Formats: sequence, C-alpha cells, structure tokens
Amino acid sequence: MKIKSAFGKISKINSKNMLLTDWKPIKAILIEDIDGTYVTPPEHSLLGESIFKSYKKSMCKIFLYLISVLLLTVILWSSIFYSALESTVILGLGCVVFLVGLDFYQATRVLSNTCNRARFFYSVIYDSKLIAIKFTVISTAVYFFQLFMQSRSGFNGLENLILLFGTYYPEISMETCWRFLIGPLIHLDFFHWVTNTCLATLFISVVFHLSKKICFILFFFGAILSHVGAYFLSFYNTNHIDAVAGMSGGVYALMTFSLFTMMKVKKNRSIALSILSIMVISTFGSLLSKYEVNYFAHVIGALVGGMAFIYILFENKKPYE
Repeated sequence: MKIKSAFGKISKINSKNMLLTDWKPIKAILIEDIDGTYVTPPEHSLLGESIFKSYKKSMCKIFLYLISVLLLTVILWSSIFYSALESTVILGLGCVVFLVGLDFYQATRVLSNTCNRARFFYSVIYDSKLIAIKFTVISTAVYFFQLFMQSRSGFNGLENLILLFGTYYPEISMETCWRFLIGPLIHLDFFHWVTNTCLATLFISVVFHLSKKICFILFFFGAILSHVGAYFLSFYNTNHIDAVAGMSGGVYALMTFSLFTMMKVKKNRSIALSILSIMVISTFGSLLSKYEVNYFAHVIGALVGGMAFIYILFENKKPYE
C-alpha cells in the first residue's frame, strides 16, 4: 500500500498496523484505495472503519490523560505551595478541559467528521506549506535582529528599544505614526515571540487555504490596527499600560476570520470548535506571561477578522466550501 504526504512524497508502507494505531488527521496523509485513487485513511474502502475506531479510542485516552495531568497539577500546586489556585485560574482550566473534550467528541462523533477533518488538514498543509515555512523564517530573522539591536550599547535592552521604535504611547504623534508599523515586530520575550509565531504560522496557513488574496492583508491590518486602536483606547482607560508590542492583533484577526468561515459551512463546524478551543487556550495562556497583556489589542484584532468575514460574505465570495 502507498501513502502520499501533503509535501507530495509517495512511499510504501509494509505494515497496516501503523495506520490502525498511529494515524491522526494532523499527519496529513492520503493512502491508496483498492481502485488506485488516494483517499484519507478513514475513507479507505477496507481499512476506513477500523482506522476510525482506533482514532476514536486514542482520542479518549488522550482526553483522560489530559484530565489526569490537570488534576495532578492542582494537587501538587496545593501541596507544594500550600495555597489553592485562584478561582479565575481554575475557571480557565475548566473552560479549556470542557472545550477540548467537546472538540474531541465532535471530531470522533461520526465517521464523516473525522473524514472532513482529515481532508481539511491535508488541504491546508498541501496548499500552505511554503508560505508557512517562509513566514517562520522571516519571523525568526526579525526576532534575532531584535535581540541583536537590544544588545547594542546604544539601545541597552528591550525597554529602550520600545521607547525608541515601538508603540510607546507618550512618543506617538503625527510625525511618529511609523511606530505603529514597527511595534508589531517587537516582542517582549522568547515566550511571547514563540506563541505569536506558532499561532500566526498556523492560521496564516489556514486563511491562505481559505482565501489567498486576503491572507496577509488581513494579518497586517489586524496587527497594525490593533496597535492603533489600543493607543486611542488608552485615553479612556485607567490602567497604567503605556505601550503595546507584538503581532497578536494580527493573529486574532486570522483566528476570528477562520472561526466564522468554518462555522458558515455545516460540515466544517467541528473544525470551527477546534479553532475556538485554540483561541480560548491562547487567551488563557497569555495570563501566564510575566508582562501585563493589553487585551484591547486582541479584541480589536478579532473585530478586524470579523469585519473581513462580513465583507467576504456581502461580496458573495466563498472562501471555503
């Protein structure tokens, strides 16, 4: 039996057990059916049903492991630090568990959901692999350039870099509005950069598959307008945040556009639930940052993504069916 990867490589597999035990939609492969055509593993004429049952069983195990790890974390935290976790943290963990569990259930509820998910993953990776690689390389180069600039004696660290070039509110004027273009390129630390780059790469791939024309326009507009909007909202906000950094506004624009686009088509709503889970987990994860998060930027980015979806909808364009 032959398998075809999303990168175009065709190879032979000698053991069918590999498909029965290890296959998941994220592997993004097609297998040769009895008539010579290539289909997703759960669509295979002979093996499809067995592969689906094995995948469903593995998802149940993963979910049980997840619950066990979270419960163990809460118990160890209480035992080691002699204090209970804050109610907001427990509520956030509960939401994450609920959404992940619901997502796993939707993904394996019926065979057609698993097949749709497998086709979607394969199509996204097949269409967007080069774009994803290029974006990751560019983002990495920009971050290393930032680290180089921070180490220069004239800048003396991240704070001075933001003061000189970033979206630092007291320095913004008509003459310095270029800061809104550079601000999204600056990240506060390695965790901030990795999170934004991974999410941006994932959803640039998804939106590029859905609508190639608006992918990067949406990302850049979301990133820039989130900085602009957060700046103007700071006039009416009483908190002490005086700057915003990173491209998370662009990420939330892509996520929101992907979410609404997937919800529009009935067969893709289980995928929409996965996107919603990622949005909730990423928002909850931002609470772990040692820096104060400007959630206005996230909300504005999400609004940009929503407006882009409405524009596509009223233009009678179909980014994905």
